[in-house]
Amino acid sequence: MMLLVGLGTGVHLLNILTLPVSIFIMWYYDKRTAMIVGAGVFISILVLFAVPLDWKIYSLFIFFILTIIFQRMKDNEDISLVFIMPLLLILGYSTYLMIYLRAGLNPPINENDPSNWQRMLAYLNREQYGDEAQLKNAVTLFFGEPNRKYLESLEKIGANAGSVGDPWKGHWTFFWKYQIVDMYIRYFNWQFIGMNIKRITSVVSLDGLYAVPFLAGLWGVLHHFFKDWKKATALLALFIIMSLGLVIYQNQDYLQPRERDYFYVGSFFIFAIWVGFGLASILESLKESSLYRKLILPVALAGFIIPMMELNTNFFLSNRSDNYVAWDYSKNILESCDQNGILFTNGDNDTFPVWYLQEVEGIRKDVQVINLSLLNTGWYISQLKKKIPEYIRYSDQQISEYFDQHNMTSEGFMRRYWPEERTLELPTADGSGKIEWKLGPTMNVQVQGKPEGFIKIQDQMVLEIVAYNAQMNWKRPIYFAVTVGSSNFIGLDEWMRMDGLCFRLVDYKADKGIDPEVVYNRILGRYLSYYRNLDDPTIYYDDNIQRLLQNYRSAFLQLAIFYDESSDPDMKNDSLGYDLEKIYDFSEFNKFSLKNKKRYIISKMEELIPSSTIPYSNEMVVAEIAGMYADFGESEKGKKLLDAVDLNELSLKKKLRFLIYSASRGYMEFGNTIADKIVKEIDDLPESKDKFEKYFELYAGFGKIDEPELKNKIYEKTVSQLSSAKDVQLRNSLFKEFGVLAYQSGDKTGAEKIFEKYLSMNGKDLEAIDLLCQIYTMSSEDKKALEMADRYLAIQPEDKDYLEIKAQLESKIGKQ
Repeated sequence: MMLLVGLGTGVHLLNILTLPVSIFIMWYYDKRTAMIVGAGVFISILVLFAVPLDWKIYSLFIFFILTIIFQRMKDNEDISLVFIMPLLLILGYSTYLMIYLRAGLNPPINENDPSNWQRMLAYLNREQYGDEAQLKNAVTLFFGEPNRKYLESLEKIGANAGSVGDPWKGHWTFFWKYQIVDMYIRYFNWQFIGMNIKRITSVVSLDGLYAVPFLAGLWGVLHHFFKDWKKATALLALFIIMSLGLVIYQNQDYLQPRERDYFYVGSFFIFAIWVGFGLASILESLKESSLYRKLILPVALAGFIIPMMELNTNFFLSNRSDNYVAWDYSKNILESCDQNGILFTNGDNDTFPVWYLQEVEGIRKDVQVINLSLLNTGWYISQLKKKIPEYIRYSDQQISEYFDQHNMTSEGFMRRYWPEERTLELPTADGSGKIEWKLGPTMNVQVQGKPEGFIKIQDQMVLEIVAYNAQMNWKRPIYFAVTVGSSNFIGLDEWMRMDGLCFRLVDYKADKGIDPEVVYNRILGRYLSYYRNLDDPTIYYDDNIQRLLQNYRSAFLQLAIFYDESSDPDMKNDSLGYDLEKIYDFSEFNKFSLKNKKRYIISKMEELIPSSTIPYSNEMVVAEIAGMYADFGESEKGKKLLDAVDLNELSLKKKLRFLIYSASRGYMEFGNTIADKIVKEIDDLPESKDKFEKYFELYAGFGKIDEPELKNKIYEKTVSQLSSAKDVQLRNSLFKEFGVLAYQSGDKTGAEKIFEKYLSMNGKDLEAIDLLCQIYTMSSEDKKALEMADRYLAIQPEDKDYLEIKAQLESKIGKQ
């Protein structure tokens, strides 16, 4: 058993979780054996995780000798099991030595460089990923302290705990709705109910497998407990450990980079066993029935059909045949770079496929890929030095002392001290000028109990690579993949130009803009053969892939928007004939009018990346494209895109923005269709400042796009809701705010009515009287303004300013 555990650990640590349950089962049947095996397992785990690497080797000999000694002693043969178990475990675990031997050969991809014992141990301990206090996470969860992962998840979406933008409103809800329901129950349903289940009613359908596997599993659990409650208890314990236990232990934050169903495969195995037990129990029950012979065949068929149902339901969602996204997207990242480029990538998804293309298929090996996550480690910097020595000019000893987490000196650490924002500069490529930018600290470190500013190792290395390249007259083009966050641009955002799937560092302010010829030659040139099967509805693209593919669309849209925002000095080519099916080189394309350029780009985008297979992930992008279709005179296509947006998936704030922008781009009828739904949704909100501000936003939005009918409808609704508000203080402050908004949006009559309505309820509010007096004055309604001045002075008769205002108004009226 322990040899298999050792071999299995070389693949995945999950099998170690089965050991306590195995001993638990033994305890019911042979306590002495269970105690011996338990002692052996304890020593084995101790050796595996607590003993230094070199002592693991020495312990082989120690356990071998002890095994022989106890084996030869009478009545103590069983005790030899205590020592043979860790011996077999270490032998199985020794498969990891392959990593050590491989690293010594310096392969092109050599993560962690475990070519000596110190680095090998760091590799086995996964030290580059940092420490995570998993037990502390579980304890804080159950003692009610805020879960750190909950707070980190809120940071990702830019919300504060308990705010309107917080989808969970508390760490217990985050634990249940996200970590349990989304990140475990959803995956469990995939296995035993189906992947397309959105509602409970969908369970009783072919997509939901009619819940047969799930119900068979539940019956299997009951059958197991009735037949052998001891083993059933042990298996249930293992199921809980591998499901709920792992959920708590891992404590995942929101927006994982990929689906995590594989974390819980152990619990799925166990439930699958229970599904088998459930079917077996049905067969056993039938043996005692007189209908046994008649029912055995249908039941046997059911046992075959159930897995076939699962296969039928999940095959489309799990099949990766003809899915070339990883290959094609990585190829297009490389093709975004000019010859000998340096390409900074972000993480696994935009790095490993690129490495595969370079090292296995030999594609674009001229591009030097640098992974920013790994750039924080000394071993990776050392490897890069061998590939680009002119950009990394440290000696091996300096790399060890400055960047290696085991050998870093205080001098090396303080080299990254960056207490405040600094102004940096580099020469331009021709040496005639310079680029200048600012960089502040990118991390805080506690130094003698005080937070001090530093820059990360990766930022220091990027800064030095960029600086050395500038010193060599910008010898190699430098790129950042679009998947790299702008926080990793070391403050050079203004000097980035979008070249397709990468941003290129340039020596002029590009502000993430584009060179239209460069982008055109990427998206309809270099990339053209590698949008394979994105238009094939028989291929499944999951949410992560769909999000990734939006980067293609972004390049098309940047080009279309570039022409949308340009002026057209020559309209005579507007009727120039062209074929939407044809691919033109840029010189031909550049002869089109701006309108036809936009139409051509949007048409090719929809042809190559159709929304029917790759839905849009941002509703505002949909509204933008729909607006372009309206400009082309193809409003029906735009309307079809707008109708495809699932409003139920949008927050109220996003719905408001989507509605107003769509209406502003010419889709007023569409705006009318969904406006009533949005107003009703606002009506249903509890009374609060946020609720009324949403009315205000809708009112102001329709005012900007000159839609008086909708604007008046929202106006009447807002006044009605404000008038009936129960919170008097809230009502008073928002009435005045709404009146000012109405006046600023050009609705003077509406503003007057709001303040008149308000003053009918709060006649002595001097601020409201003053505001209405000003509105009347600016509208040249002097008599009404004089009435407000008299009203003000009736409350504050000694106010010198209003005495003067009254005199001026009387004089003006007298002259009239």
